[in-house]
Amino acid sequence: MTTVGNLSTQIGDALFCLQFLEDGIRAYLNWKANIIQKSVRTLPLSFALYDKKRRETLGTLVERFANVCTNRNLVKCLKEICEKRNNLVHKIWLDHRDEYTKVRRLEKISHLEYMIKYSSVKIEEVQEIEKKAELCLERILNIWETEGRLEKVQEERGDEQ
Repeated sequence: MTTVGNLSTQIGDALFCLQFLEDGIRAYLNWKANIIQKSVRTLPLSFALYDKKRRETLGTLVERFANVCTNRNLVKCLKEICEKRNNLVHKIWLDHRDEYTKVRRLEKISHLEYMIKYSSVKIEEVQEIEKKAELCLERILNIWETEGRLEKVQEERGDEQ
């Protein structure tokens, strides 16, 4: 049976996955910045593609990623995930906090039934976000691996000449 607790657990799992995605984007941007820095020797040592002093949001990281990634489908998918993530962590709570509070107080069984029905629908949405985030992270890692091999080949060719 679906419960509000199940929804909370699913949201937690999805947010955990989204955090991995954020960290993957940050790591990719760091790697890209190092490549750019090698190519443009006049850049300062502190050159970065995102602000390392602040924890930038997923949306900001996706925008920065879009500036260095040629895979437009991946960028589009990341932007969709970001929008759904914002809905997940903000809108679900804001739209249903009154019912959730009533359920927590056990005021009426109808509120509980409503939240169970609502939770069932939202769990499917949350699982979809999590799956998309996992796929996007996998695609980022594949791009990174492919570009890393290409960079290595280019460096080897450069050393021969």
